[in-house]
Amino acid sequence: MARTAPAAVRLITWIALATAGQLAAATAVAAALGISQPLAAAVIIVPSLSIASMLPITPGNIGVTSAAIAMALQAQGTSLTSAIAAGIAFHAIETAVGIMFGVASLLWLAPYPSPAARRVALLAGTGSWALGIAGAFSATVLVPLV
Repeated sequence: MARTAPAAVRLITWIALATAGQLAAATAVAAALGISQPLAAAVIIVPSLSIASMLPITPGNIGVTSAAIAMALQAQGTSLTSAIAAGIAFHAIETAVGIMFGVASLLWLAPYPSPAARRVALLAGTGSWALGIAGAFSATVLVPLV
């Protein structure tokens, strides 16, 4: 029993961190789109996503999660345009983060012939992340300003 209790605590901690990350992302998306009370919207979005993801209808639940977010926000009085935009933006962020962590895990767990080769691969992966984030920021924030 002593060996399973620490594992349970670690699992619960990771679940709590993932939920906090989802709440933070949903709050950021809602605030960026000008939705009033972004934290309240996030508290509505996260459970809606959990319910929508219980039964995957399409690959990656494309459209289902966006629709769940849009319906939850529209039920709270958000305009249809902002609700749909929030759904699409949140799904895009979730997909991008999943891909980035998947690639990072692949780079970390892959067998390397030497520690130097591992360092080079990890530095290249980190550079790719930074370039991707800078490109996404430039395309979404800086282009409308120009």
